[in-house]
Amino acid sequence: MYILKLGSRFSSQKSYDYLYGINPVMSALYANKRQFTQLYVNQTQQNDYINPRISNILNRAQSLKLDVQMIPKNKLERYCSNDHHQNVILKCSKLNYCNQLSDESNFVLLDSVQDPQNFGAILRVCFFLGINTVIVEKKGQCPLSPTVSKTSAGALELMNIFETDNLATFVKQRKHEFQVIGSGFESNSVQN
Repeated sequence: MYILKLGSRFSSQKSYDYLYGINPVMSALYANKRQFTQLYVNQTQQNDYINPRISNILNRAQSLKLDVQMIPKNKLERYCSNDHHQNVILKCSKLNYCNQLSDESNFVLLDSVQDPQNFGAILRVCFFLGINTVIVEKKGQCPLSPTVSKTSAGALELMNIFETDNLATFVKQRKHEFQVIGSGFESNSVQN
């Protein structure tokens, strides 16, 4: 993202994201929750050997009529401040929070998770456990960023992330609708 590192607090000021890595890009293309501008692929992927997963990404991009540019690795690294791009980067709109909760039986509430790698790891575990909705508070929460998507192994793209003004109020208003199980840092803080 220009000169800024992905996952930087300032990256949220841009109107688009550069998703990087096979799983985040593949998940984004299949979830279709974003608007896609361009797919960048390392030009070595068009020669004799092509990673089958990148081939799947290229096929999906073609079905979406997405512009694909085969570029050298050093140009890929201009869009991604690290070498974890796995030869593929997707320029796309920012991911929006979902604006309605469905009748999910299970979801997770997160309070003030500020580190994008922790947020992504939590989303990855939630997705693995079959939880596809996570509720966060607007204030103090890490933004939905390419770093979160990468760390979540693409789970962010497939999940519903709902944002509320105040988690405590949210829980109080809805506690009659579902069972609330909470935990915290103190040994006696687990409550049912």
